[in-house]
Amino acid sequence: MDPRIGITLKIVEEQKASTRFGMTETSRMLGLSETYLLRLFHREVGITFRKYLRDLKMTRAAELVKQSGRSIKQIALECGYTDLSNFYRDFKAVHRITPREARLRQLNAIAIMDQATVDSRSE
Repeated sequence: MDPRIGITLKIVEEQKASTRFGMTETSRMLGLSETYLLRLFHREVGITFRKYLRDLKMTRAAELVKQSGRSIKQIALECGYTDLSNFYRDFKAVHRITPREARLRQLNAIAIMDQATVDSRSE
């Protein structure tokens, strides 16, 4: 892999795919045009930078939906979305379910595990 893409991936990882990440600053730091860096990224990684960043944000969003009691709106903001409908659209495109459905599935799984624990204790 091109070392410039390795640096770009490291920066994205350190920024946790936040909205603070700027491809313009990164390309300037590497001495490349932003357009060239985006093309290089696509060639080296196999997907566009935008899709890569979206997938990273949605992975983080799924973890937050399952692990926290935060509202979906709070999670969307933490993942860099200011528009809730865009967050829902991207979440569904990546995970094939809405954030609400993901949360309900997680709560249902917890309830089933809790019920199994209660049932095993009463035997």
